[in-house]
Amino acid sequence: LLASYGVPAAVAQFAATFAASMIVSRAFAPNQQAPTTQQNNIRQQVPPDPTAGIAVVYGDAYTGGRFVDAVLTTDQKAMYYVMAVSCISPNGQFTFDTTKMYYGDRLITFDGTDQTKVVSLTDAAGNVDTKISGNLYINLYKSTSAGTITSLNGASAPNVVMGGSDIDSTLRWPSSGRQMNGLAFAIVKLNYSSDAGTTNLSPITFKASHTLNGTGVAKPGDVWYDYITNTQYGGAVGSAFVDTASVAALNTYSDGLITYTPTGGGSATKARYRMNGVLDAGQNVLSNLDKIMSCSDSWMAYNAAAGQWSIVINKAETAAFAFDDNNIIGEIRVSATDITQSVNQVEAKFPNGEARDQPDYVNLSTPSGLLYPNEPVNKYSVSYDLINDNVRAQYLANRILEQAREDLIVSFNTTYYGIQVDAGAVVSVTNSDYGWTNKLFRVVKVNEASLPDGSLGARLEMSEYSAAVYDDFDITQY
Repeated sequence: LLASYGVPAAVAQFAATFAASMIVSRAFAPNQQAPTTQQNNIRQQVPPDPTAGIAVVYGDAYTGGRFVDAVLTTDQKAMYYVMAVSCISPNGQFTFDTTKMYYGDRLITFDGTDQTKVVSLTDAAGNVDTKISGNLYINLYKSTSAGTITSLNGASAPNVVMGGSDIDSTLRWPSSGRQMNGLAFAIVKLNYSSDAGTTNLSPITFKASHTLNGTGVAKPGDVWYDYITNTQYGGAVGSAFVDTASVAALNTYSDGLITYTPTGGGSATKARYRMNGVLDAGQNVLSNLDKIMSCSDSWMAYNAAAGQWSIVINKAETAAFAFDDNNIIGEIRVSATDITQSVNQVEAKFPNGEARDQPDYVNLSTPSGLLYPNEPVNKYSVSYDLINDNVRAQYLANRILEQAREDLIVSFNTTYYGIQVDAGAVVSVTNSDYGWTNKLFRVVKVNEASLPDGSLGARLEMSEYSAAVYDDFDITQY
């Protein structure tokens, strides 16, 4: 049943058969390296590829388009190109910012009257080229899932732009039938001119905004829910199999403010998490969900008893359950991360929104006073594809460094009392042999287990927890 809703069969079967509750993304172990390859190809204008998925913009992002149609006029003096820019959620609000669009590396200026007509291009040095005027037209549209098209910068419908007498009658768009359902797209007309340099189409970079649920932003809980449930570009998991309470909890936590020092000095705040980036809908669903979770320092969990996917927020918690010699059965297995694998440097890659989402980096290191004797350098590389500012990138990278100092991995069997524990919960453990008194751990997985006396119990796998990981970090914006 789960596999039929777009969830990989192997993961679904493992979760349902062996684990009552488990984390299925973003493993807790500090030596678990995250993906380092940023999806730059989906932000670029690339040659036509019928196998490529259409990207999904969340929040604000710069991106290119996918060619879906192209027509040469009958007089062979102009080309029409149709480019799909982004999928649009049924609960999404999509716009283009025509003041921040680029043709090649030059800023586009549209005509004040005919807002589809490009009248000039301005390079980084401020040089203005007006030869482009009258040779490049960009019509912007969005379409609902039902196929209702809205023009965002002009008055002509797509079938009018692509249905003129200059196009062969067999190639014209009909008045109905090409509705580009659920897409933001552009129709570009390029007149051939060697003087204007329009002998071929240069890459167009669109500044797009796709917010959700009328909030004016893309909150991580809303993004996760949209992607995991969407039947066109996401996981196609039925809403009944998704824990909406955890979605609301992540949104609320994301709205919390973090304090930082702006580039000009002083003090400022911003919401803890916001999604601003692009997902490649052609990639593995769990991989994209993991990217969303990484950018909000959370995990995705599956609860077999409830039959639901949910979000586990990595934040300060109080102990939900207590374990000691009265309910721990048998041995306690304890291991620690090898010193050669203990993360002490983080290189976080992110698209910098102040530089048209070009790749940028945050590099942080554990202070020398906190390193173990003879601890070697161990760099952790991570890519935050949906974070476009260095303040949030620094905030997330520092959490990784602090979490890496908590390196104990613990597992034990317990009575059936333990089956109530959900993956992601924080529990306390008291044991005199290890010198633990209400020591806190976060649960990674809960399994049903057969105990030595034949009764049914639970086995818990846990990672060391410290509330100090969630202290505010002194961030200076650069």
